[in-house]
Amino acid sequence: MKNKSTFLCFIIFSFILISFNNAQSIKSSKLFYATSWEKVDSLEQIGLTRSALEIVDKIYKTAKKDNVHPQFIKSVLFKLKFANYVEENSQVKIVNEVQKEIQESSFPSNAILKSILADMYWQFYKNNRYKFQQRTETVNFENEDFQTWDLNRIVKEITKYYLGSIEESNKLQKIYLEEFEVILINDDSKDAHLRPTLYYFLAHKGLTFFIN
Repeated sequence: MKNKSTFLCFIIFSFILISFNNAQSIKSSKLFYATSWEKVDSLEQIGLTRSALEIVDKIYKTAKKDNVHPQFIKSVLFKLKFANYVEENSQVKIVNEVQKEIQESSFPSNAILKSILADMYWQFYKNNRYKFQQRTETVNFENEDFQTWDLNRIVKEITKYYLGSIEESNKLQKIYLEEFEVILINDDSKDAHLRPTLYYFLAHKGLTFFIN
């Protein structure tokens, strides 16, 4: 009886210890991201973009290793943002980087990245509408430089990635948007309460394109 009691106490103690260690790990992780983003913000404010990018890269590697999807996506967004600042003619490189991340990342990051890539193509089209209207359609010609695509090709790619972002709709509907609050910036945050899950958030972004 004494042995059983001792064993039971050991199990309870082990459970408490594991729970405590997990709580400490989560707390430490949150602190790392919070302090790191504060440094990024401070460096960006004084124009030290390259230094800020170095910290973002550390966040990116940590979040990717630990599968912290919200922080991973935020770090990717900032990497793209800063790359645009520090490199000339960076658009093609940025698009290639997102395509690479889509291939390498797991759900739900890959779904969000597909939506981001569609956003990038859509924004490029809107900024260069007149060029696309002047181009003739290219047939049997594979060109991966999206800046030279014709209208049909870019619309096809935008459609592909917006629809691809919501392919796993059942899973996306189980992820509440509040889990990804860190990526809700600018206009995305205004009406977020109307789209409670990640599925509705991504679907709305695609719908905006299809309405147009």
